[in-house]
Amino acid sequence: MILCFIGVIMIAISKDDDSAKQFSLLGLSMCFIHSWFTAGINVVNRKLKGVHFAVVGFYQPLAGFVIFLMWIIIDSVFNDDPLPLWSFE
Repeated sequence: MILCFIGVIMIAISKDDDSAKQFSLLGLSMCFIHSWFTAGINVVNRKLKGVHFAVVGFYQPLAGFVIFLMWIIIDSVFNDDPLPLWSFE
């Protein structure tokens, strides 16, 4: 796994274009943050071992959906384009 991670880092850093490096660093940082959030979710799920699986299976996707909606609302408040995910230009 470490070798794969090193390979991804090498591919991301090997580009010469400045904008490509900027997007590569953004992508790497997003992947790093996502891995920490996923680890945190796994820790929380482990702590909820005594709770019925249906309760966890209901509230975890609901929380993810609410966080996604909050991101869309905050993004639409600060940007002119309300849904930049679906505007293909």
